[in-house]
Amino acid sequence: MKKRIALIISAAMLLSGCGIINESPAASDTAASSTEASSEATEAATEAITDAPTEAPTEAETEAEKTEAPSEAVTEAAEATAAGDPATEPTEQTETPEAVPEDVFAGKYCESIAGRGIITLTNNGNGVYNVHIHWAGSAFESAEWDFSGEFDGRQVLRYSDCTKKHCVYSEDGSCTEETVYTDGTGYLKIGEDGMNVGLFWQDDIENSGADAWFVKQ
Repeated sequence: MKKRIALIISAAMLLSGCGIINESPAASDTAASSTEASSEATEAATEAITDAPTEAPTEAETEAEKTEAPSEAVTEAAEATAAGDPATEPTEQTETPEAVPEDVFAGKYCESIAGRGIITLTNNGNGVYNVHIHWAGSAFESAEWDFSGEFDGRQVLRYSDCTKKHCVYSEDGSCTEETVYTDGTGYLKIGEDGMNVGLFWQDDIENSGADAWFVKQ
């Protein structure tokens, strides 16, 4: 573009210097038109140079800017890791506790006919069971037996330390206890009546559990 403008200007000056412009009115008009055209061309060239957009950054420069300025997300993630953010730390796996096998002996057994007799077996943790027997004689009195023992291979618990007490209840619910004996013997035996698991009770001192069947609840 610049070379073209320079050629136009040089041609105009050459024509003027050679006297061609002064030879005739027609030539003078032609020279004026050429000069005006040269001026317009010069202005157009100047505007084109002024309005031309700056060159776009090269691909290499763009990649360099990306490398120099890491994203905020990457920076925050790095800071969280360095600070020990709980969200980025591994979660400990909780071990599932092993299931405790069901105790086939422990529990409550009720006398199957009238339900007045209740035997409660409690496992104290070392194979020995504490046994409590409650038998209501009426609304105002009851008999209580307490002993302990272990079941042998035949599912029989024998005892020799039984204490029996006789309880009389007053109107306010309090109980007056009387110890009957402290050296009772006997046994409990696991059994079935065709439908339910239960206990037979043999009392060697007074035969208190004769013919009774206690069903597990």
